[in-house]
Amino acid sequence: MSILCSCTTKIITEYLAYPETAHLVIEHVKRFDKYEKELCLNELLDEAHRLGRYTLKVAAHFIAQSAGPSVDFAKIEKRLLRAAEDRSLSVYAKNEKVRWDSEMPACPYLEVHGDDMNTWLKENEPRIGPIFREPPPPITSKQIEPEITAISPEPWGVKAPNDLEPEQPCTNTWLEKNEPHIDPIFREPTFPITSRQVEPEITAVSSKPWEIRNPNDPEPEQPWFTPARYFARQHVKNDPTLLNKRKALSQKVTQSLTNAGVKKRGGRKPFCSSTILKALSNVSLG
Repeated sequence: MSILCSCTTKIITEYLAYPETAHLVIEHVKRFDKYEKELCLNELLDEAHRLGRYTLKVAAHFIAQSAGPSVDFAKIEKRLLRAAEDRSLSVYAKNEKVRWDSEMPACPYLEVHGDDMNTWLKENEPRIGPIFREPPPPITSKQIEPEITAISPEPWGVKAPNDLEPEQPCTNTWLEKNEPHIDPIFREPTFPITSRQVEPEITAVSSKPWEIRNPNDPEPEQPWFTPARYFARQHVKNDPTLLNKRKALSQKVTQSLTNAGVKKRGGRKPFCSSTILKALSNVSLG
């Protein structure tokens, strides 16, 4: 009754109304269970073909289907079991070869590989021929595509260290070019400097020695402080009395800065004595 309920009542009623078709409906209803078993078996065979591995029962079914009525399923299954027991047919559990005997309770779940089955058929049923699919080769670590995660990004998503753009600090140079009316207010960056950012060292043979900062001097508040201190030392070296004549010294330093092309405040405002003396404060000139 449960089988009949699975069919559409209208279709069954229409077919049973004609005597010549009624026996066909009854015959097919009787075979519903068989159709279901055949469907499950075909699914198992498809999966076994895909993997190239077959349980002994599925392998026996496949041989019986391929050979036709001349081969009985029960007999071929017994032959496969004997072959597995006498080790003329290799059997596997979880893809590892095992030594099987009739006492093993898990024998229905043991598998045979397609290439081993073809060899067995060649030796025992040559008329059937090789009908099993060989298992695919094992996947190596090189064939497995790496998983892309946030923790382990792929190389194509990461820039190499040499490709990274060096950070450009907000500099007084930018102010000088774009906002000349604003005094330089930024300090030099303190973060580590990369090899790309290292400027060539200015040596004593440089054409602008006044740009070399004296290591004993305090940190210059303005870029022109270093040239001013350099010229002050040169003038004191030529005339030591200028150590006590700060105003005269600042005038000479102003002239030297102008001659060297050193500018301040965007090049619009001139140097004055008070600003020069500010650069020379707390600095040893002698």
